[in-house]
Amino acid sequence: CADAPLWWQSMDYIFILIAFFAIYRATKTSINQSINRLLWTTWLIFFMLIINKTTSLIYINPNFTYIIGCLLALLHLYNLKYCQCQSEICCINK
Repeated sequence: CADAPLWWQSMDYIFILIAFFAIYRATKTSINQSINRLLWTTWLIFFMLIINKTTSLIYINPNFTYIIGCLLALLHLYNLKYCQCQSEICCINK
């Protein structure tokens, strides 16, 4: 992996950055506070797993990172389907 191009090595961080802004935007219009907390908690765990993968502080099975990434995607889908404001009034009163 050391011979991989820099853009390929930085894909994890690009994904983390995109996920951060996606969660930030999603939580602005979500009406379910527990889903908001789960999204941010899952993102934080995912971020720490990516940092750990880069620094190799402790060994964590790579499958755990995939599971957390999939959980983050599923939480996004659930939030989009069931937890979004249907009108501007809902989001203002939040």
